[in-house]
Formats: sequence, structure tokens, C-alpha cells
Amino acid sequence: MLGLTMPKRSWMVLLALVLVCAIAGGWYYNYRSKCHGMDDCAAQAAESKERDAPSEPR
Repeated sequence: MLGLTMPKRSWMVLLALVLVCAIAGGWYYNYRSKCHGMDDCAAQAAESKERDAPSEPR
């Protein structure tokens, strides 16, 4: 039983490492998903309006 022979301190270090990686990954995903700068936000807003609005009036 390899997993049961590890001291409790190693498990705490491993758990801390996993938590830090999870938080860093979540922050990075959130950072990449948002627009950065006024030009990017304006371009995304215009693109979403074009997609939502019909191209020909009914």
C-alpha cells in the first residue's frame, strides 16, 4: 500500500499544490475569456449585435 505509507504532511503539501493549481487555472481561464481593452469590447459587442439582429427586416 504505497498511498498509506506517505506521511500526513506530504498529503497536506500535495493538497495545497492542487488547490494552488486549480485557483491559478480558474483565474487564467477567466482572464482569457474576457475582452481586454476598449477596442476588443466594442468589437465583441458589435459582433454579438450583428448575430442577434436579423439581417433583413420582416
